[in-house]
Amino acid sequence: MKKFFFLIIISFLFTACSIETIDTEEYPLYFSIMIHMEEDFKDDKDVAVFEKHVQQLNMAMDLADDYDAKITIETEIPFASAVKNSGSDILTNALERGNGVGTHCGSAMDTSSIAALTESYLKRKELVDSLVGKENNRGCSGGWGESDSVLAAQEAGFSYLDGIVYLAYLAQDQSIRPNQVTDEEIREIYYHDPVIPEFSDHIYPRFVKNAEDFIEDEEGTFVLLNGALGEIGSLAEDRKTCGTKCKLTKEDLEFIYDKITDANKIRDKERVAHLFVHLPLKYYTKENEEILRSFFAHMQELQKRGEIQWGTQGEVYDTKVSERK
Repeated sequence: MKKFFFLIIISFLFTACSIETIDTEEYPLYFSIMIHMEEDFKDDKDVAVFEKHVQQLNMAMDLADDYDAKITIETEIPFASAVKNSGSDILTNALERGNGVGTHCGSAMDTSSIAALTESYLKRKELVDSLVGKENNRGCSGGWGESDSVLAAQEAGFSYLDGIVYLAYLAQDQSIRPNQVTDEEIREIYYHDPVIPEFSDHIYPRFVKNAEDFIEDEEGTFVLLNGALGEIGSLAEDRKTCGTKCKLTKEDLEFIYDKITDANKIRDKERVAHLFVHLPLKYYTKENEEILRSFFAHMQELQKRGEIQWGTQGEVYDTKVSERK
């Protein structure tokens, strides 16, 4: 009889452990690169500019191929228009090579109407949809300002927003902003700093219903892809000190590696965690090839060691959605 009860207890413990193992899924730390085809680019007006940008994008994709990495191209109207008018396959080719495509939506700092912001999002989305299909253009970077970007982007047909910066706090009550930062401080000082400032919270994508706060909402269906570290050339010295003239240095790369280490130390492996950088087109030059290769080679090694997993912004969105199921 004692032996019988002993076997029952062992069987129960084994079953309980098995259930726990089945129910628990651990996620890697996802890492992404955004390339923004900006609002002030002249691709639709200057063929030489467009051809140079296509060449730089091909360099970016070649580097990604060489080191098992991925990029996500997020485009504004000028470049997308040039792609459409020229019949270029640069964006569809990016998808075929395992990269991502999305929309860049510029700044809406002074757009106080949700209807006007929705129209702005929709104008860009429909153009990019016509180039790569709705199914491949699900997210947007930008559009932050006084209006509720989440409601507007969702109404325009987007499923997620990434590259969230302090301009997004303009749509929130000052009392819940970090350090109760003012509108003036946001517009003049912090506008391009990544959201959320607390790193232990910053690394997690989240579902939200609107942009009134950035707290995970169980009823939300729209995803904010948190985890932006900033523009790669400004990471070590801060964008506020060098603006658009920041040089890409080894110190910038060390900043990324340190953040990856920090994230892996603190993150909950049962939640989707994500870091990404903006690696602007201007850095894809012969002069920067050596430092770019050193970056991609190091990241390849981190992936082999299981410290990161490359993903497009769309793939990270899909993973966040699957986390809920």
